[in-house]
Amino acid sequence: MGSSPRVTWEAVAGGQRKFEFVSVKPSVKGSRTQTSINLSDLDESTPNGNLLSAVKFPLSAYIEFAYKLTPYQTHFLESQLPTWAKTPFDIEGQAQGSPTTDQMRLMMQSLLVDRFRLAVHFEMRELPIFALNLIEPGKTGSRLQPHSDDPPCSNTPIPLAPGSEPMPRTKVGGFATTCGALIGFDLPHNAPTHFQIEARNLTMPQIASHVAVVGHLDREVLDNTGLNGSFDFSIVFVPEPNLYRVRNFQPDPSLPKFPEALHQQLGLRLDAETGLVNVLVIDHIEEPSTN
Repeated sequence: MGSSPRVTWEAVAGGQRKFEFVSVKPSVKGSRTQTSINLSDLDESTPNGNLLSAVKFPLSAYIEFAYKLTPYQTHFLESQLPTWAKTPFDIEGQAQGSPTTDQMRLMMQSLLVDRFRLAVHFEMRELPIFALNLIEPGKTGSRLQPHSDDPPCSNTPIPLAPGSEPMPRTKVGGFATTCGALIGFDLPHNAPTHFQIEARNLTMPQIASHVAVVGHLDREVLDNTGLNGSFDFSIVFVPEPNLYRVRNFQPDPSLPKFPEALHQQLGLRLDAETGLVNVLVIDHIEEPSTN
């Protein structure tokens, strides 16, 4: 089993682009991690304006954003980075007009080439993977449903800075109001007993790649469900205590662990296999030039 061909989102976004103004500097000790845009491979339905501003992120996060890497591709990337690249950087980029998120990614690619002399290439490698399959062919669980526009997707940006206001919730069905993003909650907020992960308008390959993150899996998860289109889902589970450190967390013994919740709520299972995984390989990288 192999991963699907790499989508040429770069061509759709118009090819090579650059920021009009950029600033790159090491993060100040004690500064708070925050960003104006979600530095992941997901496509949120929120406006970005023309400014990308990120504080206290490792270089891997900027490369992940620039090349639209899946969580596993980012994990593979991190093993190649030199020690200096694992320290956090603040990056700001001012663009002309109102670029899309994917156009911002192309600008970040140019920034990484100009300031870090980054050279990379993609290649396919045979690696251990998990195949995401339906337990019952053609049938999803009750908490995994074809995407619905009711309620409509919110255009309210998700606050990512620690201590910010709670992330938006939907009024119906337990799904997030914001589309194209994975949103997590520890509930109840004052004395949490479980986690709830929600998302709307994601394809099954996107859901598969992020199952690896939520489940803390050590290999790529590739979609093998055969389901087309986009989906909404919500999953409730008790995390393994050694994987999540949440203050005042008291696990609810009546709720399932993540693998069981995947089965019971989403109708999905993970099968260990080997498969072709598209990975990003670093050919060259240097410490950044000054502003």
